[in-house]
Amino acid sequence: MNDTPGGKQAFETRIDSYSEPLTKPFAMKQETDCVRSDRAKEVFEKGIIETKEILLSERPTRRIAILGGCSFHDPHGADELTDRLVEFKREVENDWVIVERINMLKPRTKETTKDDWAGYMRDPRLDGSIDIEFGRRQGRKFYLNVLEKGLPIATEYLDTLTPQFIDDLISYAWIGARSACDPMLRPMMSGVTAVAGIKNTLSGDHTQTINNIQTVFTPSHYPGVNHSVEECKVNTLGNETAHPILRGWEAKPNFYAEDLKEIGAMQSARGLPVAVIVDTAHGHCLTSKKKKSPNVQYDRVAEVLTLMKQASDDPYSHHMMARGIMSEINLLEGNMSLQEYRENPIKGMSITDPCMAFDKFREVFLKTWYG
Repeated sequence: MNDTPGGKQAFETRIDSYSEPLTKPFAMKQETDCVRSDRAKEVFEKGIIETKEILLSERPTRRIAILGGCSFHDPHGADELTDRLVEFKREVENDWVIVERINMLKPRTKETTKDDWAGYMRDPRLDGSIDIEFGRRQGRKFYLNVLEKGLPIATEYLDTLTPQFIDDLISYAWIGARSACDPMLRPMMSGVTAVAGIKNTLSGDHTQTINNIQTVFTPSHYPGVNHSVEECKVNTLGNETAHPILRGWEAKPNFYAEDLKEIGAMQSARGLPVAVIVDTAHGHCLTSKKKKSPNVQYDRVAEVLTLMKQASDDPYSHHMMARGIMSEINLLEGNMSLQEYRENPIKGMSITDPCMAFDKFREVFLKTWYG
């Protein structure tokens, strides 16, 4: 036990207790996939093929729209949003590949008070009980439901273990601005099955962004776990789809012509795909008081789509480089606090960052792209 002379354990002095072992990834997949159809597998694989083709083609005929809530917390509201997105897909599928954004872990939340929340897969009951087993199981079931309805899935990865539970369901994965330089997540992303997006860092430094892309693009290795949760060295082949997601930064947006020209030139010089996705939220939807605003995000969607529509042969133009958008939408506009939600749940309202309302987003999107 490595006890000290006083009889106390000399290590793990700040560990209160351990739970019973959680279900391992392989076993959970077997348990939750008993009714999985061939359709779910086909939608997952087609999502990878189509988004990869758009990102790697010199002149793609379609674009990618990654759409969904800031975070997932309400299966009923999220299910209705999926149905709306399925209908939207039918309206635009000649020109756009629709991928549903479903984040079940959150990177900036804490667990120090009852009002903090770390995401559905960590705390599915939203009460601080941290039922990880239930969250993973129900989260995987919801992902399967979305695939059955015909939509590929995008999500943000925050650690090297979660992908083992859902990697066979995710067609598009990304790491965020706060994780983009993580020495474990970057090599992990070089081995994921999904198409790989990397958000620009909070500093807005384009060189650092491209350095991160290069790491994901290149074969690598890292200490990780296999599907039996046995520690091992993971050797990766590199992910040829690695590309930046431009999300702005606190000082200013970074999707304008000068940004694309600088980023595109660096991508070309390093043999990387000359392509980006533009995130219309985060640093691109800040008000003058640095608050995130759905109203600014509607305007940003219209602005980015307008730039993408403008025909150009310049390889660094929006028409050529911007291969899609990522937007935060929900059934209702805005957001509410977790405490407000506990007291009076509202279906389709974000409990993290404010989102655009689906109906208004759809109106802006169709008017701008097809009007």
